[in-house]
Amino acid sequence: STIVGISGCTSSESSEITTLRQKFVLSAEPEKPLSIEQARTEKGEVAIIGQVDLIDVDPFVEGKAAFAISEAPDPEHGHKSASEASNCPFCRRKALKAPTASVEFRDEQGNPVNIDSRKLFDLKKGQIVVVKGEGNFDEKLNIFTVKPTGLYVRR
Repeated sequence: STIVGISGCTSSESSEITTLRQKFVLSAEPEKPLSIEQARTEKGEVAIIGQVDLIDVDPFVEGKAAFAISEAPDPEHGHKSASEASNCPFCRRKALKAPTASVEFRDEQGNPVNIDSRKLFDLKKGQIVVVKGEGNFDEKLNIFTVKPTGLYVRR
């Protein structure tokens, strides 16, 4: 008799996840990443650091390898964790005014990757990430967009 295991993803999806991780996940954090604020004036390839978080809004796009990041908490302020910073009134006020960036992973044809970034990159709200890619600041929308070529997640 044959036993068939059933899991949350098909074998073709899991091989696609493996391929995409090999393509996008960076083994080392890029040196001297810019803050979102600093990156706004840059053109072309950038490495930016941010926190997967938006005040009062889900930073993830359901079913897509896309998410938003906000300015990473100031390490000089002395919080031991992201949740500690999110409960600090000074950090919350600063976060409300902080610039944000939109990150959307695409395939070779330029189409959005249709695997949720929480599943693809094992991302969680509040994590600090460094995103490497083509950056562009949209003044009308007041948002920095990144066409990523790489992602490093601090764990």
